[in-house]
Amino acid sequence: MSEQTNPDAPPIKTRPDAIVDWKLYVKHNVAHADAENAAFFASDANRGHFASQLLIYEHLVIPTNDFAVVPGLIGWMGMEAFEEALDSEAISFQRRLGLLGYAGNGAGILLVGIMDTPEKPFQQWFRRTQFGDPAEAVELYLKHGLPTLNKDDTGRLIGKVLAHSTTPDLNVFNKDIANESYIDIRDTPELKANFIKLLVATGAKQREPVAGNRLPGIAPNEFHIAVDGEAKTPIQLVLKAAEVNMEIVLADSAGGTDLHVAEGTERLLHHKILRSATGRGDGFSRLLEINGIPDIRTAVAAHAIAPSEIWKIRQERASKGFRKWLAKGDVHSSGDLERLYMASLAKVSLVDSLPVRSLRFIVPTVLGFFHPIAGVAVGATDSFLVSRLLRGYRPKLMFDRLGKLFPEAKSRG
Repeated sequence: MSEQTNPDAPPIKTRPDAIVDWKLYVKHNVAHADAENAAFFASDANRGHFASQLLIYEHLVIPTNDFAVVPGLIGWMGMEAFEEALDSEAISFQRRLGLLGYAGNGAGILLVGIMDTPEKPFQQWFRRTQFGDPAEAVELYLKHGLPTLNKDDTGRLIGKVLAHSTTPDLNVFNKDIANESYIDIRDTPELKANFIKLLVATGAKQREPVAGNRLPGIAPNEFHIAVDGEAKTPIQLVLKAAEVNMEIVLADSAGGTDLHVAEGTERLLHHKILRSATGRGDGFSRLLEINGIPDIRTAVAAHAIAPSEIWKIRQERASKGFRKWLAKGDVHSSGDLERLYMASLAKVSLVDSLPVRSLRFIVPTVLGFFHPIAGVAVGATDSFLVSRLLRGYRPKLMFDRLGKLFPEAKSRG
């Protein structure tokens, strides 16, 4: 992978104030989607993660197949805060149509849909939400998730959700992302070594060539979906690579946002996701610790504070200033964020506190699908301009405000 810049490449648009957060995506087994959605939104940890992200990012893009996230977020935030979040574009949705899986008989990695027909209609209502009309999907989840909602409120919410939703075109998926994933396995040493180990465990000979779309362990008429946890077969390893590639593409389609990849997949293709959100999330927790404040994720998960209270704090001037300050920083790790913060306390300029980074985001060009980027220069050449942009704001203001929620912790600190 080259790190030389292409002078003819168009400038890369990025949105450092936004994130496509796959930690808030519910991965479905179609037959049990209702139970999986219920369990996901009953999770204290998921609610805590969501609340923390509201303080870190100006725009939170949540991937979904079925819009079960709508009643889920209303349950977490309350109706008023949820509508305010939509109106202010703090929250939007990215609908991912289709199931990611691996089919037998040489089909390999596929993104497939299931259609409802008069001859064979869906037996469960929630299956209609995964593959059909988005307005119907929102309506069905509001009907079943919030049964006391009246007709006018339902219609208003459907309109707002759809106005803040996009459905990226993934028709190119089967050709481009699938091939990219096979190439990742072949050309990434640690993935290749793991793949060979899993392949040999199936009984295949180590030096015998194998086609990526004809892996062992699947019958001609079978379709295996991606699963959580460690990959235990060659097919599951290839699917994990495909998941990361699809998440990168969807983040790019949202304008070049930060990316919080699905749990357990970040380390697979870490060379591609230099702008993943782990550094910001861990760094934010470290800043809370420095200021003697409990981790917001843990506090919300423990019901010590509600997401609706976090939403109110997010609307305040100090919180808005913090998000602008954070978006202007060049944060790749929790250490970067801590250095930025300590520099702000010492009234040191951002440019003086961090080394200039010549590369911010690298995505390989394969089959003409990804933008032809080799690297993006981030520059800190105009230190005067950066200093002017950030003058007058100190991020500690927001932590002082958060500290008021936990007076006992602050007094102990």
